[in-house]
Amino acid sequence: MSSVKRQVKSLLQDAKEYLDQISDTDYSRQLEVLSGSSIGQHTRHFIEFFQCVLAGGLNSQDGKMIINYDKRKRDTCIECDTLHVISLLDTLEREISVIDLKQQVWLAHTDYGNGDINLIPSSIERELFYNVEHTIHHFALIKIGLQHLNTRVQLPAHFGVAPSTIAFRKREVATH
Repeated sequence: MSSVKRQVKSLLQDAKEYLDQISDTDYSRQLEVLSGSSIGQHTRHFIEFFQCVLAGGLNSQDGKMIINYDKRKRDTCIECDTLHVISLLDTLEREISVIDLKQQVWLAHTDYGNGDINLIPSSIERELFYNVEHTIHHFALIKIGLQHLNTRVQLPAHFGVAPSTIAFRKREVATH
């Protein structure tokens, strides 16, 4: 299994860990510490980014495979039903395990300054690596939400921490 597919699988397994342990009520509760968003909204966000990669690998426009994160579905069912989400994660894991990483795609990017949409060349592999980092960032926010709720959810020590930060912390401990 490729490095990126292994990392995605690991992240999806980590997501299932908190989903198995949290009530739908806590999962969908809007939290001030998350600027009024919920753990469910952060989960929906990273899931839909992975779904965009898969859709970009299947949909084309003018012969170009296009990934457009701005056109995600924003499916509110993902924000409130943990069993539904676990099923979606299983589907993502299966679909990503067979996707062609070398497939060339175009990333639709909305210009922050003027709103123009530009196309940037990319690949499925590159977009999955981006999504790994993006998901870790959302895991950090989810961890804050779980701590705020005072849940008894047990998370892996690496949850929400970038691999480079983990490596840096190990070097720091070794030098002191």
